[in-house]
Amino acid sequence: MSESTSASPTTPSSDGAPEGLHPAAQRRRRRRAAALAEVPWFGMSLLVHSIALVALVAWANPFDKDPEQEKDKQPDIVLSGDRMTELVEQVREIQQKALKTRLGDLQAIEYEMEQMRQALNEEYTKFSEQQQSEALERAVAAQEQALAAQQQAIDKQAAQDQTAAREQQIKAQAAMDEALTRMSVSPVGAAAMAAQELAKEAQTEADAKLDVARSASGALSKVERDTERDIKRREGDRNKRAKDLAKEEKRAEDLAKKVAEQESKQDKLADSDDKKARERVAKDVKKAKDEAAKQDKKVKSIKADVAKRQKDVDAKRAAAGKAIAERSEAAKAAAKQADKAQREAKARQEQALAKAKQAAEAASEQVVQAEDIRAPDMEQAFASAEDLVDVYQQSKAAEDRITERYRDLRAAELAMIRDIPFEQAAASIEVPKPERAELDATLLRKDVRNGAEAKAHEKQMETALVESAAMVNLATELLALLQEQQLSQQQGATVQVMREAAAAQDAVEQQVKEGKDTKSADVTEMMKQAAAKESGKPAESGGGKLVSYQVPHEEITVKDNPTPGRVITTRPDVPGAEWMYVDSWYTIGPFPNEGRRNIDTRFPPESVVDLDATYVGKGGKEISWHFQQATGPCVVPRDDESWAVYYAHTEVWVDRDIDLWLAVGSDDKSHIWVNGQLVWVSEPHHKPWRIGEGYRKIHLQKGRNRVLYRVENGQYGMGFSFILHVDPEKVG
Repeated sequence: MSESTSASPTTPSSDGAPEGLHPAAQRRRRRRAAALAEVPWFGMSLLVHSIALVALVAWANPFDKDPEQEKDKQPDIVLSGDRMTELVEQVREIQQKALKTRLGDLQAIEYEMEQMRQALNEEYTKFSEQQQSEALERAVAAQEQALAAQQQAIDKQAAQDQTAAREQQIKAQAAMDEALTRMSVSPVGAAAMAAQELAKEAQTEADAKLDVARSASGALSKVERDTERDIKRREGDRNKRAKDLAKEEKRAEDLAKKVAEQESKQDKLADSDDKKARERVAKDVKKAKDEAAKQDKKVKSIKADVAKRQKDVDAKRAAAGKAIAERSEAAKAAAKQADKAQREAKARQEQALAKAKQAAEAASEQVVQAEDIRAPDMEQAFASAEDLVDVYQQSKAAEDRITERYRDLRAAELAMIRDIPFEQAAASIEVPKPERAELDATLLRKDVRNGAEAKAHEKQMETALVESAAMVNLATELLALLQEQQLSQQQGATVQVMREAAAAQDAVEQQVKEGKDTKSADVTEMMKQAAAKESGKPAESGGGKLVSYQVPHEEITVKDNPTPGRVITTRPDVPGAEWMYVDSWYTIGPFPNEGRRNIDTRFPPESVVDLDATYVGKGGKEISWHFQQATGPCVVPRDDESWAVYYAHTEVWVDRDIDLWLAVGSDDKSHIWVNGQLVWVSEPHHKPWRIGEGYRKIHLQKGRNRVLYRVENGQYGMGFSFILHVDPEKVG
């Protein structure tokens, strides 16, 4: 680059939010203005009446006035209670007409969604019928495999075969459950369901009996092992003592020989006159006899010990034989019961298989009543409204039906794409459902006769207009999302194509996930391909593949002191910054994630980023988007809590198309989307924030670039960072 690249700090606007961060702040002001100008004549009429109301409040309200100062003053305007009631009623009529216009918009959107439902329902019915048929075929095949495995286990009676049979049975049960879940509750389906339930109960009993048999067999083997080990130990001790006995007996024999030799010497000296020699020999004889006697006593003791040990071994063998026999009988009885239960389970599975085949045949001979996308109550949608409060309540109800219809239509598409039941698909979709303000119905229906009530009445009407505008805006955005999907289908995006697209998206997620080989990766080609596909323009470069590096290049290692900002521009007169952390964000949370059970749940911001919306978050608490400006690279959302999910949204502005390195850090798991393209998924384990946890080279388009950041917090603290290398010349 010939010019230097600089990061311009965000300049706050008067309301504390950055100018141009997102059009939502300006949109809120425009909505309030639009709420007062929905009908061409409404603005002027309300202005006139508002002036009158202000004057009324100023002169009719007795509070906060000094009687001494006011006693000599005469009001220029005097309104009676009847005139005030009449004036407020006129304003109510005008407001009600404006709200009815909004309600009409919501009803039109609801009607259009109903048309979409009817159009999609035909395709979904065919899919459901095919789904049922294929599921039953898979279930029958799985049941046949389970029966074969069960028969093999019965024939061989081997533990490994029993385990294989159990595993096959689990698979068969899962396949049958899936098939029967997809089926309508027809007589044939109900019979198959009942047969499968009996088969599951029989298999559960057989598994329990098999566990008892295995336990008994294991106990028998343990007794045999323990007995053999104990006997061997005892025999070893006995043999050791027997060796000691042999050794001591040999010594006793040697001592006996020594006694004999000493006695022979004594006999030879019996007639000798050498008295000292005779005394010495006599003394040696006595000593030898004492040693021999002592040794004989020792030998006798060892012999007794050896005999006792042999007796213990014999007794242990006899007792062990009895215990083993008892255990063996118990094991045989348990094995017999297990075999009987296994055969009963096999018989039940055969019955279930027969019922499943009947269901499959019935499904092939006639169309099974397929699942239907739930139809709305259109009579309720177009019920008449008596007054302003009724119109507002009907608008809220219409918004609820629209969000439910949106979920159902998206669920039907997801069910066809993922080949899963409708209810399972619906459960995986979080619907953007803001919490709307409740109006004071009593105030809005009563006769207003004083200034305080008039002021409160005005505030309630403004709330109704602003909220109804937000309802129409959300409904319009949801409809646009559905129309975009419908357009894709009209342009040839069949279910198969959508499945391939979903598989491709899964592949993208796998590629951008943080891992050993993807700590640093280039995703620019993938982003350019996605942008080209979205715009309908041909991509300038092919491939669209992720290029990964073992470690970040030395020159793109993030520094500890990046510059804050959100705007990147090429200005030769401004010194270029090397790294810029994005400091301006809108954040929302906490969404519930106790025990990380929602770690993969998609919450509303992943479908629609509506900065005016409010949702029910963790613990039933109402949550909404809040602007915050960080003072350092690590951003901590407001109201951070453990076991929660947060979202952050911002926009980065660049003056031309450019590829930049992004340094990512999060505590804990995080996802990042740039212009709707997933570019980062961190590892799922708990971890502290690090300024350079991972790196992605991303493509930014000229102008605004939308960024959505999802951060999951496990326990304790949390934080995230989005840091751009704004001097591409140094990294090529």
